[in-house]
Amino acid sequence: MLTLIIETSTERGLIAILEGDELLFLHEFPFGHNSSSYLLPAIQAGLTKLKIQAQDLDQIVCGQGPGSYTGIRIGAICAKTLAYACDIPLIGVSSLKGFIPDHDTVFSAIIDAKIGGFYVQNGIRQNDKDFSWTAPQMCTYTEVPEVIAASQVLITPSSAQLQAKLLQAIPTLKSELIEKHPSWKALYSAALEEIAAGNASYDAHLELLYLRKTQAEIEKQH
Repeated sequence: MLTLIIETSTERGLIAILEGDELLFLHEFPFGHNSSSYLLPAIQAGLTKLKIQAQDLDQIVCGQGPGSYTGIRIGAICAKTLAYACDIPLIGVSSLKGFIPDHDTVFSAIIDAKIGGFYVQNGIRQNDKDFSWTAPQMCTYTEVPEVIAASQVLITPSSAQLQAKLLQAIPTLKSELIEKHPSWKALYSAALEEIAAGNASYDAHLELLYLRKTQAEIEKQH
């Protein structure tokens, strides 16, 4: 079973190609909101290296967000186009589920939501490999202290501005803040859970997790 994983929702994008749960190819993009420049060349490089074509893929896993509006859409459009053209299942997963700690702990995957506050998904890692998750959410400065109160570790794709915002919201913050790329293995595990729950799409549909309205949508309401 050949799986293509696409994640472009944050400053740390990647694509991975797996055979079963074995990693065959991984390309982690350079830091920044520039996935549009790297996504298609990375996929082509992976297919070329493995001497396969897109039609050989059996399924596609794509990060649904939350994160950058543009980043989410870049990955989604590519994943939907390939899934439709190749007539293969498309599985959407929360992009936050890619941000996991390296050891057993209570943690939060957290992304800067700019003026909106923070995108957060809380998790527990047990037995070195088992994860349980809350639903992803957007929380404000006033809400975030309670939302992440139990978390010993905070995992994020970009810590520079986020740390300052967190300290503004929680001056006594004690949680360790770790910056890292999303884990292809965690995204694949999340996809397996979605498949088991019957959430794979067979018509190239992908629900996106924006978690908040765009400025255009807000203005349209007024």
